[in-house]
Amino acid sequence: LTPPTISASAMSSWSVDSASVQGVAKDATSKVTSVYYSLDKSDFTNHLEDKLDSTKPSIKKACFQPATGDFIFDIESEKSKAAICYIWAFDSVGNRSIEPTEVMLNFDAQKPEISLVSKTPNDNWTNEVVAMKVRAEDCGEIQSGLKEVYYATNRQGADPIYIDMAALEDGTFTVLSPTDEGGNPVAWSGNYYFWAKDQAGNLSEPLKVKVNVDVQAPSIKTVELYEMKEDELLEITEGYTHGIYGNHPIRL
Repeated sequence: LTPPTISASAMSSWSVDSASVQGVAKDATSKVTSVYYSLDKSDFTNHLEDKLDSTKPSIKKACFQPATGDFIFDIESEKSKAAICYIWAFDSVGNRSIEPTEVMLNFDAQKPEISLVSKTPNDNWTNEVVAMKVRAEDCGEIQSGLKEVYYATNRQGADPIYIDMAALEDGTFTVLSPTDEGGNPVAWSGNYYFWAKDQAGNLSEPLKVKVNVDVQAPSIKTVELYEMKEDELLEITEGYTHGIYGNHPIRL
């Protein structure tokens, strides 16, 4: 008359839309024949026979290995929520678990957000080091929390540079445009892309920041000027779009 017992846990503390649960069902005197689960505790109370009931579609049967007692199943959710999964088993003589085993499930289906707080200097072109202050934050009523924040200089996110999460101040961090060993700005033109990922695995949309740094001073080259006759200057004045230039060079 010994009822079966169950030990179970979620394979991940947070999930986006599908949580996997695994565990072991045991019986001291007879074999466990099946494992059931539901998100409604009343289903356990009303489930008295070792079979599925079409009138109670919320009761599901787990994938069960009688030889080892191992079982596994997935629960899907279309929205962010915290839920308790109730699991029970039957043995070969019809005994049901005395109480269902409870497993907490956490679903976070909302992406985190990442935004530009400031860009200094905020000019289209500059000859200074550009400081980009960025904020990353998780969103939604149910939040799994930020797991990682990173950036790259390509849209694909190849060779990402990860931000030290412990260094975030109110979710913000600062990235500087390239510098030399002395901390001086170097010429650079392109885009920075930033991403944030939460504990459930949701990835934010990329934040793109355009940066143009020009540290090259303009140069003046030697030119040739030509001395013109008075009649040639007059002709240029009257029709400058097709003026005639003299051929007497004055060199600088």
